[in-house]
Amino acid sequence: RVVVERASSLVVGSVNLKGPPDEQGDVEIGWGIDQSVRGRGYASEAAAAVARWASTQAGFKSLSATIPDQNFPSQCVASRLGMVRTDETRRGLPLWRRTSRAG
Repeated sequence: RVVVERASSLVVGSVNLKGPPDEQGDVEIGWGIDQSVRGRGYASEAAAAVARWASTQAGFKSLSATIPDQNFPSQCVASRLGMVRTDETRRGLPLWRRTSRAG
């Protein structure tokens, strides 16, 4: 899904789900926002909307994201989504997860 800035109608980023729920019902989400417009809430707004939609889909039980330890802005987005850092890793990156359906 592209993230479009309303005022300019420019594409400023994207948010996506990395597939359907896995065998445990987990759906991985990812986002990226152009550096020139970071800090305006676009990632939080877009990711929350996609997370709300995902939570209504059959088989959904949890939402996850992989976020490097040094990526503080994405950690803040994950926290706003109700995610917490787990002790797990995926593809060598720390795994954040939310198990509630709230978005």
